[in-house]
Amino acid sequence: MEPSPSAGLGVQRYVDSPVFIDIILLMFGFALGFGAWSKYIEPDHNLIVVGGLVLGALLCVVSTFAQKRRTFEFDTTSRKLEWTSSGLRERTGGTVDFNDVHITLDPSIDETHKGYRIMINTPQGSWPLATGYDSNDKKVEAKAVQLRAVLGQTSDTLLDDSVAELKKQGNLISAATILGRQRGVSTAQAFGDLTQPHAADARNE
Repeated sequence: MEPSPSAGLGVQRYVDSPVFIDIILLMFGFALGFGAWSKYIEPDHNLIVVGGLVLGALLCVVSTFAQKRRTFEFDTTSRKLEWTSSGLRERTGGTVDFNDVHITLDPSIDETHKGYRIMINTPQGSWPLATGYDSNDKKVEAKAVQLRAVLGQTSDTLLDDSVAELKKQGNLISAATILGRQRGVSTAQAFGDLTQPHAADARNE
């Protein structure tokens, strides 16, 4: 995700808005609504079928409003991050100092497709910079390094910090995914090292 060109001087602004998902949901809603109308105008229409199609169309439309939309503004002048998050039942935001912001990586645990996304961790909560995962891990890591530079933080501990954050959340499988990538071992072996640290230390001696 690239910063918004509309941001002010010294501000990097990122908007996470699921436009593609919204379009898909609206297309499904339109298709279901059209199907409901087609069934309704039939002389021997089945009200149960029509009602089901109408309900499906309404759910698709409502789901577009339920999607979370987040905005992050990194102000290098004031050294503060301003964030907002809005959805069907949520409208919140806040401001946090750069010193309290930690950028880490979050991997997907799909066995067939590997992907990564950037997480923004603060005392107020943790959010993905973009909801979707990117299969280009080098690209995601480079963006994470760039954001850490904006915050004035070193890039050397990105993977270590990511593993530590995921362990703190209790997400050992994701932590093992990053640890395995860092050490060049399988996720299964990395998971064993996390759950049995003494055995890992013995192997390294």
